[in-house]
Amino acid sequence: MRAAVLFILCTPACLLAQKKPITLETLDEATRLTAEGPGNPAAWAPDGKRFLYRQGRRLVIYDPATRSSKDLIDTSEMDSAAVRAASAGPQPFDWENRRVRETPVQWSSNGGEVLYSAGGDLFMITVDSAKWTQLTRTPAAERDPKLSPDGKSVAFRRNWDLYVLDIASKRETRLTTGGSDTLRNGGLDWVYPEELDLGTAYWWSPDSKSIAYLQSDLSH
Repeated sequence: MRAAVLFILCTPACLLAQKKPITLETLDEATRLTAEGPGNPAAWAPDGKRFLYRQGRRLVIYDPATRSSKDLIDTSEMDSAAVRAASAGPQPFDWENRRVRETPVQWSSNGGEVLYSAGGDLFMITVDSAKWTQLTRTPAAERDPKLSPDGKSVAFRRNWDLYVLDIASKRETRLTTGGSDTLRNGGLDWVYPEELDLGTAYWWSPDSKSIAYLQSDLSH
């Protein structure tokens, strides 16, 4: 118990000694630099034979059968290409439940591409060549991206409305309108993730032709 108390008392002094200020940006950077490893897969390939994990700023492919890994790509260039949104300051109802889940790395259904989300923008990486293309470049973050089951489109939420983007043409289509802080299309309120452990608020149909989504009215 004494050791625990001493640790708590020392912690503020340690923080004061840091030269780099603690901001949202530095916290995000620290998270990205945290090494994961084969025990922490970021995304399994659709055939279940390999998975991606993050190590520093690298995405690495691991093969459990051979216990071997190979680098896919260093994400630094993509991270730098993302358009960082300017902070709008505190907004009503902007507290996000800790159980909200988004997937920053996803394999396409054919296993040939990987969708990567960084800084609110979306990128597509070709696995064989490690070449990438930027799908979105907007000051508003593209949240909760999901590849369609056929791998031809990616859906996402921007602010509180849903959009879908055709990957080949990069043509973007807005699916919902009227989204606001109090009318959320495809975005969760506090109750659903907290009480029902729901991590997302929209889903692709298996044939990639439709999307089901929740609409939450928080005005009352």
